[in-house]
Amino acid sequence: MSIFVKYVDYEIIIIYFANKKMKDSRLLSIFQALSSKEIRALEKFVHSPYHNQRTDVILLYDYLRQFVQNPTTISCQKSIIFPYIFPNEPYAEKKIRYTMSFLYQVIKDFLAIQAFQSDPITIQIAVVKAYRKKGVTHLFEQELKATTTLLEKTALRNQTYYFQNYLLQNERYLFTTSQTRGEAVGLIEAAEHLDQFFIISKLRQSAEILSHQSLDNAQFKPNFLTEVLAFLDKNGTENNPAIAIYYHCYQVLAEAASLPYFQNLRQLIATYSPYFPTRELQDIYSFAINYCIKRLNAQDLPFGREALILYKEGLQQQIFFENGILSRFNYKNIVALGLGLKEFDYVAEFIERYKPYLEKKYRESTYCYNLALLHYRTANYGKAMELLQQVSTKDVFNNLTARRMLVIIYYDQGDFEALYSLLDSFQNYVYRKSGLGYHRKLYLNFIKFTRKLLQLEGMTTAQIQALHAEISAARNVAEKDWLLGKIVT
Repeated sequence: MSIFVKYVDYEIIIIYFANKKMKDSRLLSIFQALSSKEIRALEKFVHSPYHNQRTDVILLYDYLRQFVQNPTTISCQKSIIFPYIFPNEPYAEKKIRYTMSFLYQVIKDFLAIQAFQSDPITIQIAVVKAYRKKGVTHLFEQELKATTTLLEKTALRNQTYYFQNYLLQNERYLFTTSQTRGEAVGLIEAAEHLDQFFIISKLRQSAEILSHQSLDNAQFKPNFLTEVLAFLDKNGTENNPAIAIYYHCYQVLAEAASLPYFQNLRQLIATYSPYFPTRELQDIYSFAINYCIKRLNAQDLPFGREALILYKEGLQQQIFFENGILSRFNYKNIVALGLGLKEFDYVAEFIERYKPYLEKKYRESTYCYNLALLHYRTANYGKAMELLQQVSTKDVFNNLTARRMLVIIYYDQGDFEALYSLLDSFQNYVYRKSGLGYHRKLYLNFIKFTRKLLQLEGMTTAQIQALHAEISAARNVAEKDWLLGKIVT
C-alpha cells in the first residue's frame, strides 16, 4: 500500500520527531555500555568545568543515568526528555540533537582519558615530551630518569615495553639535538627498541592472521615477514623472550613439521609468562590451543589432552577471564575437549562451576547447549533433546553441533524419516553459510557418511569393509568414532 501526501503540517513533523526514542542513538548505545563504576566517574567528568561547561549536557547526563538505572519506568522518548533539559521551551528537534551530540563527545573524551590514565608509563612519557617542548632542562632530565626507572622496574617485556622505550629514547634524542649540535644521544637506543617492537608485532600479527586463516581461508600475503624470519634464523631469538615466544607461535601455525616448535613454545610459556600482561597471555595460550585443535581435527588424538591441559592452566591463572567474564567460546571448547577425552565428571563440574562467569545475555543458552552436549555424550538423549530446545540457533557453530547431535539421536533411536529430512536441511545449511573454514568439510563428510550408513542393509560384506576403510582413511570428519562404531565388519 502506498500513500500520497499532498502537504504536511509543520506541527505534525514536530510531533513525529518528538515521539521518536533515543534507543537507537549512538549516545544511548555507549551510555548503556558503561559500567556502574564508569558512570559514577563520568558524573564527576561531566560536572567538571574543565571538561564541560554546558548545563544542558549535565542535565541530559543526569536523565540518562536515571534511565539506565530504571529502564522500565523512565522513558527515553525525546519529547519526555526535552522539558527536563529545557523547561518552558517549545520542543526543538535540532536543540536536543545538539545536546545529545555534545554529551556524546564528552563521553568520548572521558573514555580516551580513562584509557590514557590506565598506564602510568604512558602518562610519564607525555610529561617528558611536554617538558622537552617547554625547554625546561632540569625538569626534563629529572622526569626522563624517573620514567626510565619506572619502565625498567616493570616485569613486562612485551611489545608495549619496547615501544615505550622507543618513545622515551626518541624524546632523549630530540632533546639532545635541540641542546647540542651534532649530539645524537638516544638515537641508537631508540632504533634498537623500535626494531624489537617491529619484530614482535610482525610475528604476533602474522600468527593471528594464520590463526584466523584456518577459519575463513583468507589468503595471507605477508609484508617483510620473510626478511624478519631470515634475520631471526641468522641472529636467533634467545635474547628476547617476547620474540622467542611469538616466533614459535608463528612457526607452530605455519610449519608442517611443527612439533619441535610446539614443544619449545610450551617451555617458553612456562618460563616467561610473568613477562606478559594477562590479556596478552590469553592470546599466547590461544595460539598453542589452536595448534592442538588443528592437530586433533587431523586425528592426532593426543593433542586433545594437550589442549585441555592448556585450558586448565589458563583457568588456574585466570587468564581466560576479561572483566570477570569467561568467553562462551572458551567455555564450549573446554566442554568439547573434556567430553572427547571422556572426562565426564570434570565436564559436569566445570559446566556448573563456570556458568556464573558467562556473559549474562548468553548465559542460559550457552549453559543449556553444553549441558545438552554432556547428556548427549552419555547417551541420555531425552534430556539432551529437551535442553536443545532452549538453545539459541543464532550462533552458527552451536547450530551445527546441535544438528549433528540430532542426527546421531535420530539414527540411534531409529527415527529414519526425521533423519532423512534433517540430513537434507543440514547439508543445505552448511552450503549456505560462509566463514566455516575447515568445519565445512568436517560436516559435509559427516553428512555423506551418515547417508551411507543408512544404506548398510543393502551392502555386501566387501562393500561394508570398503566403507569402513574409507571412513578410517578420511581426515576431516565429524563424529568419526561414532560412524565407525556403527559399521560391523
